[in-house]
Amino acid sequence: MKAKLLKDLVVLRKEFQQWDRVLTWSEDGTLYFSTIPEFTVGQPLYSKDIKRSSKDLFHLTSIDFPIMDNKLEFEDSKDNILLNSQPQSYIRMCKPCPYNSSLIAAITNNGNIIIYHDYKPILNMDQEGRNLQERTYHSFAWDVKGNTLAVGNESSELILFSIDYSTNTYSSKTVKLSDSNGWITKIVWNNFGLIAASSDNTVYFMQDLDKQEPISTIILPSSRFKINDLLLMKKTVFVSVCGNIFKINISTGQRINVVVDPTCEYLFIPLYMNNEVILLSNKASHIVKLLDDDIILHPDNIVFPYLKKKRQKWQDLGNQYNKYEIDLSIYGLALSLDQYSVAIAYSIQRVSFKYKIMSENKFNVMFIPLYESWSLSSKGSGMLWFQTYNIYGKQLPVTPNNSVNTTEDNNIDTDLEFVDYLNMLVKTSAIIKRMFQNMIDPDSISMVLFRESILKYAKAHKDKLINPMDKLCVESLFEILRKESIFEIKNDDTIVIKGEFIEQTFNIFGNGNQQIINSIEGNSWRRCSLTLLPLLTTNTKICPASNQRIINIKKDIQNDYGWFTRTLLEFFNDKSPYTGGKFSEST
Repeated sequence: MKAKLLKDLVVLRKEFQQWDRVLTWSEDGTLYFSTIPEFTVGQPLYSKDIKRSSKDLFHLTSIDFPIMDNKLEFEDSKDNILLNSQPQSYIRMCKPCPYNSSLIAAITNNGNIIIYHDYKPILNMDQEGRNLQERTYHSFAWDVKGNTLAVGNESSELILFSIDYSTNTYSSKTVKLSDSNGWITKIVWNNFGLIAASSDNTVYFMQDLDKQEPISTIILPSSRFKINDLLLMKKTVFVSVCGNIFKINISTGQRINVVVDPTCEYLFIPLYMNNEVILLSNKASHIVKLLDDDIILHPDNIVFPYLKKKRQKWQDLGNQYNKYEIDLSIYGLALSLDQYSVAIAYSIQRVSFKYKIMSENKFNVMFIPLYESWSLSSKGSGMLWFQTYNIYGKQLPVTPNNSVNTTEDNNIDTDLEFVDYLNMLVKTSAIIKRMFQNMIDPDSISMVLFRESILKYAKAHKDKLINPMDKLCVESLFEILRKESIFEIKNDDTIVIKGEFIEQTFNIFGNGNQQIINSIEGNSWRRCSLTLLPLLTTNTKICPASNQRIINIKKDIQNDYGWFTRTLLEFFNDKSPYTGGKFSEST
């Protein structure tokens, strides 16, 4: 046990659904709890003054996912045994897309899988024309790029849905895992491959899913023991079943196991940096080294000491005379996307037969650092970095170079499409460091490195910069950065920019002020912090950390943007180029 933890996040008057995954931590720092009667969401908060409490990092609220029509409602009445009808649909579990947190896949109690964008349903995944069991889904997982969804049905099949978000359409490919008609109940998919578990507790492994006919391999045969958790880590699969932990080498097929307490449901916490795995339960916890030939249970000195301390504190305050038996329940856990922290949902209470109503329910979420130090990662974004920074006691990330203005890794090919160029730019270590620095020190915000990078792309494509909005944007960048313009300067070059209620005319040249731009009519206007265009609209996006505003391109229908400004505004419509955090909309 190392650092002092943040005070727990407390969730009141909710009950967890008994499902595969009750807690999810998304790429933008949002927590999703599979609770009833409504889904609970922990929205990330930004504050300069964090007082060592989780409630300063998350705002708990309820969300009601709109449900699309149940595709199976009138499919086959003979299969409906509940009063010849199906129960009302509701969301049982959701998983945000690993690269875009505004995309969420969710599964309903009626076996539908729905894709949401900004909490609005856009797709109901289906293979029309197939029978009921083949169209009823019970598990799913995103691929690492977020373009494909692996879905398990009731016929021992895995369906790979490839999604085109530009048209909101999809195509599918079916992989038969077994000739039996078992349900596919768990799926884990990462860079190392895909593993799936069926209702008869068989575990399958697949890789090379891009092939036309991927091949599945049974790595753990069926048994009568329930599978509690699965983990795929490099070339090793860990399986937690009742009374045993299995370690399976994918390359050699070697399978070894260790007997554990059958009353404990062990969950896995991977320690990727240490090549170790924590086996966590409510009664005991161990560490297994990935490279060991056997399964040797080492004591866990990372996570379990915190749980023991919580239990002991409850014992000292509520059971000091040892009159009662205490039960510590672990509902679920979620690893942060940057893999440096873990969130654990738990409760401690007296064992009794007392009747409880939902309003009495309460569970806590604790956030534990998994290592001595942490580093910035492109797997997360601004608010997730900010959360990790506070979970580690405001310890600065370890970086190979302390300078936040390093440009050594910013040699991106300008022949790429602008979207691809921006996508690579925001993943460079120099830009990530600058975003994080802007997040923790908003009084010294700098956009110089970012602006120089997009200006570099503009110079490489100067012949395409024809649109007046693009020219005003790029020329303003030249003047603010005090660089020589690529345009032929004409003092009579002007542009009319429109708002909802006003039009103003601006000179394209001679605008060197970073914050303000003056119109020919004599009015001063604040600039869009991304494109440097004047803000004549209240439809803006606001970065919560820097308070910088950009134009909300989805609501501006008055102006004709060129390819350069439109791509910038569309790419950064959700995430701030200043901090990498999620925008809020002006009201």
